Amino acid sequence: SASVRKSCGFRMLPPLNVAYLPQAFSSPALPSTDYQPLLLALADDYVSAAHSMSETLASPDATEEDVRKYHRLISTSLGCLQSVLQNYRQPEPRKEARIRLRLATLLHEETENSELAEDVLSRGISLCERNRLMNLKYTMHHLLVQVIEKRNAKAGMKAVDKLIAEVETLKITRWVYAFRFLRNSLALTRERYENAAVLKNLTAISMLAKKNGHVAVEILAAVTETLVHLRSGSSDALEWAQRAIAAARTHQLSEAVNKLPQVRVMLDFLDLTCALLQYRPDTIIEKLQHVHQHMDGAVRDKWWKDDRHFLVPLGPVDDERTNAETAGIMSTSDNAETALVFEWLNKPQVYTLGYLLSGVAATFKGGSMRKPQDFLTEAERLTKSDSDRGSQSYHALLEQKRWHSRTNVVIQLQLTMAKCAASEWTSAAEVLSRLRHRGRQEDDDFADFEKTLLCYAEAVCEQGSGFLESAERLYAMPELTYSSSKELTPVKDLQMLATLNHIPILREQGKLQQAADLFAAIEPYADRHRSQSVTAALYLLKATDPEAGAIIKVKQNMQTAIQAAKAVSNNQLLCIVMCLMTQLFFSGIVGEQAVKSSRAGRTLAQKIGSNIWEAIADRMYGDTLDLCGHSDEAPQARYEAQVAMAKLPQGLKDRFAER
Repeated sequence: SASVRKSCGFRMLPPLNVAYLPQAFSSPALPSTDYQPLLLALADDYVSAAHSMSETLASPDATEEDVRKYHRLISTSLGCLQSVLQNYRQPEPRKEARIRLRLATLLHEETENSELAEDVLSRGISLCERNRLMNLKYTMHHLLVQVIEKRNAKAGMKAVDKLIAEVETLKITRWVYAFRFLRNSLALTRERYENAAVLKNLTAISMLAKKNGHVAVEILAAVTETLVHLRSGSSDALEWAQRAIAAARTHQLSEAVNKLPQVRVMLDFLDLTCALLQYRPDTIIEKLQHVHQHMDGAVRDKWWKDDRHFLVPLGPVDDERTNAETAGIMSTSDNAETALVFEWLNKPQVYTLGYLLSGVAATFKGGSMRKPQDFLTEAERLTKSDSDRGSQSYHALLEQKRWHSRTNVVIQLQLTMAKCAASEWTSAAEVLSRLRHRGRQEDDDFADFEKTLLCYAEAVCEQGSGFLESAERLYAMPELTYSSSKELTPVKDLQMLATLNHIPILREQGKLQQAADLFAAIEPYADRHRSQSVTAALYLLKATDPEAGAIIKVKQNMQTAIQAAKAVSNNQLLCIVMCLMTQLFFSGIVGEQAVKSSRAGRTLAQKIGSNIWEAIADRMYGDTLDLCGHSDEAPQARYEAQVAMAKLPQGLKDRFAER
């Protein structure tokens, strides 16, 4: 689709249409020689040859001739299969059904011929019903639902609901699971879906799994439920997500969990994500350490195969033909169990996601951990490494590259914010410049959150570099304008943060009424926010309001800001508060308390490693020492202020020179 092409800058193949096949494969007279085995073998060889070209087609150097060659190979393979069906009578219904399934699968995966795929599947389903080929019948239904959903999402959902009711009546448990998980998969790939319907479906899966003692299915349903809650954005989503994780953890000592290292890693990632959304540094670091302790062992586990697939066992094998007749929906495990087949990330992708989450989590610990940039840089490197080798369709490879491309964008944006937190404004601006250039060059269509974060990061860089006028213009853009809607989304949080940054600039420019209006708009949302850092920033703005009122009110707001910043060990905000307290309450005051206040601000500035706050805090400390009679120590503090000032961007130096 055009959206895939835009999203990652890779070349999309024009749709392959095989409404008619080469005449060479269709003959009214039955051939005297049985070429069926040869045609079937050729069909597989042509597909393998086509898939071996996927890497070439995905590269920028692909030519139109490469595209035509890929299409010819796929078309010839389809012609071989259809020739077998048209020109040879099949004495074995099972064999004919398998050929029809293979043909329909190729039509669905490699072409836009939905109607032809539906026709092939409908004939195949009728054949299976007449000959009681249950697994093949429901495998074809499984594919038919996807074909229908591709054309009409609502019709696809109706079709799968009908099949769920049918297999439940027949009490075919494994197919109940297969169709219910298919329903969830189809729903979750859509931009908007009915949250209640997905959760109801997951509850049905859990209840059936509990009844039949399928622990692995219960765990997977709980993991999926966690994802659904975290995506919902509702006010109680985090609480429900943690309940789902707890439900999955109750089985952590079972044998089923030991055989599912992928699910264990998923649970650890989700647990860390929930901690990040709670904004509690101690909990975040605890969960992060848990991820680091267990991820390597899980990835090296013997049950973790090299591909993306993992098996969820359902009990002893009842049909030896399961592997051949379910088209990868089910399989037989090494210990002779029937299992549902699921697909997740491959090992490099798991490490990429792990480093990304680690980079975000590390920002909550400040300088006492490895720099967040170290984690994020490693994550970025992994997204640029080669994707999985091996035979796969062009469209499957394109989807994989799309994942790497999208993830790389998110990582670079997070890396930009980590650099901003360390006051590395020039380096952060360079990352943003590369992202903007990439967007223009590749026609990248970023998601809403990515667009908003990119705009926010640019505004922060301008503000941090001292260019307040351009920062003000960016903060006023529609993407960063705070919305008072009740929906809770990451974009809304970014808009709130942008507004918190926008307000002091407006005050600096003398636009007090506009600043007051913005503050009134975000105060209710920010005051109820889970992050104590947001609370600290909010009350810091209250305390520095030119119309704050009585000094006692200013002190109360300062105290609230300090308590909130201490609660989450946010040394950057504590440094800002202490420097402001020194300026507001101890400027021109002689006494030990003034020295203690300015020294505290200086210590915090050194801890966070911010040049701008080191310059401010050192200068204030030197002035205070001079005023309080410690003239021997003051020159050293002022010298350190000059050293820190020399490292600042020119725009900030100019701002300080104006004062």
